[in-house]
Amino acid sequence: RDIGLDDARIRWYGAHDDLRLTDALVASPAEFASPTLVENLRRCLTQAAGLDPDHLPPPTRLVYLARRGETRRPMVEAEQVITIAEELGFEIVAAETLSLLDQVRLFATARGIAGPPGAAFTNLMWAPAGTRVLTIFKQDINGPTFLDLSFLRQQRHRWLQARSIAGFEGVSVVTSPFSVDLHLARRELQWVRDGDPA
Repeated sequence: RDIGLDDARIRWYGAHDDLRLTDALVASPAEFASPTLVENLRRCLTQAAGLDPDHLPPPTRLVYLARRGETRRPMVEAEQVITIAEELGFEIVAAETLSLLDQVRLFATARGIAGPPGAAFTNLMWAPAGTRVLTIFKQDINGPTFLDLSFLRQQRHRWLQARSIAGFEGVSVVTSPFSVDLHLARRELQWVRDGDPA
């Protein structure tokens, strides 16, 4: 609906359905970001959010994507990192509590985005070129999903590697707990806020 389709034009289908179409707009998950698809979706939803995709407001916001209550991918120092982010002027955001168009409006005005990776980082597609992005996650995982969005949007993306906690070898590497160095977290969050030192 946010991309302009009403109920009469929406057809839900499953993996085992055979479709024969003469014309369609297909909304489907994609494994890797396509420059054309990202740009078309960005323009469409930016307009739906009441913004002009060619003349966005100045990017002024610092956004830290928090996962309070997250038990699937726990960062041991999550609350300490949130405290550091707040001290540095970041807004602490749980993106899943916002509507899609509110997320578009928020990230379209971001000059810095940080936090542990997850679906909320898909919002990088709304953020302007030059936005500084910091992903905080364990060294065992370095997936390209959000790096390619940053690349397509001409953002500056850093990855702060944390340590997996010993004793969880039998747990999925994605869901096992991890620990981040708080000194490095502060330094990298300052980079998101201020850029490279002169």
